[in-house]
Amino acid sequence: MSNDLDTAIKKALLNLIDAENNAKIEIDKPCLSKNFIAITRSSGKEENKDKWLSAIEKGKSDLEEKRKLDPDYFKRRELDKEHFKVIDYGRIAVSRSLITVKEKGQDDKIYRNIHILENEDGKNWLCKIWQVTELKNLNEIVD
Repeated sequence: MSNDLDTAIKKALLNLIDAENNAKIEIDKPCLSKNFIAITRSSGKEENKDKWLSAIEKGKSDLEEKRKLDPDYFKRRELDKEHFKVIDYGRIAVSRSLITVKEKGQDDKIYRNIHILENEDGKNWLCKIWQVTELKNLNEIVD
């Protein structure tokens, strides 16, 4: 894996994380492929592109409601840069990463994320498929 590819894939994943953390899509931070198929959440719920975008919008109103009750409320996702792998297939890449979710008043949760990304325009890596699994036994994390 080249450092350039590693950096580009991390940027793509951080754009996805930023969208969920900030409950909004930034025009200058592309994250989903035009041909995005779906995210399968750890709950087993699947969301296509429209449902994912709706979930981001709903996340914004949920965040606003929680902050009305508690101005210090937070929920954020963080990419673990130590547990991050990319397999390069040319215009397609597969990433395997850990995401830690920190939420006020809750224990941290760690999720294994598998992303299939494609380089549609020769510049940006964008997510095509996304699978999330909550890890229960953190002593058995495999790199």
